[in-house]
Amino acid sequence: MRILTSASTRSAQEAYNWWDWVYRGKKIPKTPRLCNKGCQSYATISDSLRHDERAVWAHLEPILKEVKEQNPSVTTLHFMSDGPVTQYRNKRNFYLLSTLPFLWGFKEITWNYSEKAHGKGAPDGVGGAIKRCADDIVKMGTDIQTPKDLYCTLQENTSSTIRYFWISEDDVSRHDDAVPSQLPVVKGTMKLHQVASQTPGNISHRELSCFCSRGGSHCNCYGPVDVDFNQEGSEETASTSSNSTRFNQEGSEETASTSSNSTLQPTQNNTPDLVGKFVVVKYDDQLLVGQVLHLVENEIEVSCMRQTAGKNSFMWPETCDVIFYYMSDVQAVISEPEPSTNHSSKLCSPDWEKFKEMM
Repeated sequence: MRILTSASTRSAQEAYNWWDWVYRGKKIPKTPRLCNKGCQSYATISDSLRHDERAVWAHLEPILKEVKEQNPSVTTLHFMSDGPVTQYRNKRNFYLLSTLPFLWGFKEITWNYSEKAHGKGAPDGVGGAIKRCADDIVKMGTDIQTPKDLYCTLQENTSSTIRYFWISEDDVSRHDDAVPSQLPVVKGTMKLHQVASQTPGNISHRELSCFCSRGGSHCNCYGPVDVDFNQEGSEETASTSSNSTRFNQEGSEETASTSSNSTLQPTQNNTPDLVGKFVVVKYDDQLLVGQVLHLVENEIEVSCMRQTAGKNSFMWPETCDVIFYYMSDVQAVISEPEPSTNHSSKLCSPDWEKFKEMM
């Protein structure tokens, strides 16, 4: 993950933070911060194996707090990352980016997602430096048995300019309470490339990132769509320079028009009711089995299972893999998988044969 931080004025400091995971089972997000005062690199180490969006923010918290403490004029964060759905590109992360940074003194946040096959960059160089440092320490006769040992050993390495933070299991679990159990649907999650927030609990997203606006206001390029996490039971709100459509808690439509009479109308969905049924969906040329949770226009929200080594064995992951797919991504509707062991299930014979034919 890369983060650009700046103040509200154009002459403010700029900082880039890079984030990455995992060094031999230890969590090591690498985050160098570059600004007009020089270069500072960060790494967080934890014995927690979680890598969901709440764990991401547990690792980000001490870094962002230090950035704010050392640079009080910084008010804006621009995150730049890839798009794994269990970490960054999901509605829980959208909610967290629209709440936690405001508690730490930031006033404007954007999160920008790169396309697939974006290649490697400076973050990997920082991670490599940490690994080489740890290897050199081991070669000198020091044993590193646990993540805590690694943290303490690296802290004592005075030759490194990297700043290290220890993230405990309690630090990660504390962020579980920061996400409500029910959040409104964010339609088009897999297509969006920028999520922005200027008001706590509110986001706007669009398919392409744009930074043409300055002075604390977002532009209306590429049709940004608003989502209000503060309104219980709210649905998504489309907002452009010419129209906005909002739905109240009863589901009726409330429309406000500004510069034109055109409004966004909810489209009628003539697709079959798939909610609760099991389907086979395609994601990045990979077939996944899952259960449909919601149906929104031409998209469905699916909770996917994990397949075991190409076998007829599927299990629910410890961290729910829930994202939206287009109806065109649905390859087949299947029967509910049958229990095969205490932890896994299997497809019935006709469904398994159908699944293999589609592979």
